[in-house]
Amino acid sequence: MKILHPLRNNFGFTLIEIMCTLVIISVFFAVSFSKIIQADEGAQQIGINHGVAEMNVRETVTWAVTKVSTDVIQDNLIWSQLDKKLGTEYFWDLGPNQSGSSTLRFKETAIVVERFVSTNTQPGKWRR
Repeated sequence: MKILHPLRNNFGFTLIEIMCTLVIISVFFAVSFSKIIQADEGAQQIGINHGVAEMNVRETVTWAVTKVSTDVIQDNLIWSQLDKKLGTEYFWDLGPNQSGSSTLRFKETAIVVERFVSTNTQPGKWRR
């Protein structure tokens, strides 16, 4: 014969089971949160690299169009025709000169880039 205890509930979870579940969920959350932060930082570096690559492409295209229309390449002419707006997430401090160092920011990440002037034989280049 089965004895029933009125104060004992056989349904539900024990405190140990609930605590173990909370610990497992907390560890999972901590690991995934750190991975999300690392992914965001990596995405910002990729954004910076794409900004520099985009400026190199724009510089080359502007140089090529100018080269087709004239025999003598003047760097200040290339600089004046260059589209320097990269997008809403970018901030670009060009500095006082068209060559030399400037700061390129993408969201919270910033780098210093250097521009090498255009010549008759090659377009200007942007480098980190």
